[in-house]
Amino acid sequence: MHFSSFKSNLIPQIIKYTVGLTLILTFFSLAFHTLFTQFFKLPSPEHFLGLTTWGIHKFFLWQFISYTFIQPVVSNGISVSVIIQVFFDLYLLWNIGSAIVNSKGQKNFLGLYYGGGCFIGIIAYLLLLMFNSSICFSGATPSIYILLIAWVFLFPYAKLSLFLFFPIQAKWVV
Repeated sequence: MHFSSFKSNLIPQIIKYTVGLTLILTFFSLAFHTLFTQFFKLPSPEHFLGLTTWGIHKFFLWQFISYTFIQPVVSNGISVSVIIQVFFDLYLLWNIGSAIVNSKGQKNFLGLYYGGGCFIGIIAYLLLLMFNSSICFSGATPSIYILLIAWVFLFPYAKLSLFLFFPIQAKWVV
């Protein structure tokens, strides 16, 4: 597909909203981390949106889904590695999510991405409890892996370029 033939109406609305919300919440969390923790003496936005045992014990039940919309905060805030991770995650979400919505419908995408994200969130919370950990679990990568596995089941013979040079079938990459 050439950029001249690319039209934004080919991207399903649910993908646009998910990508947009992820961008907004990720960069809000990264940009205001220092402001919240050092100036206001509050927990960072990551602790309100990411999955933490502290948040679940305070009945922040939205964390089972909201953790998929932010990336983990590193100590120095926004970095090149965080931007690359966000770009790569959202690129995969856009491509794979659009293919799933276009072939199986919006309900199946919602079940895979958000239902799978919630399931992984519950498993992560149980593991955080089991190991008495206070870390913050966040990132869209687990939900994107679920989409990637579903995409391979739908399109096992799709050709991908491994390291941009070697064509390989999708079923062997995943």
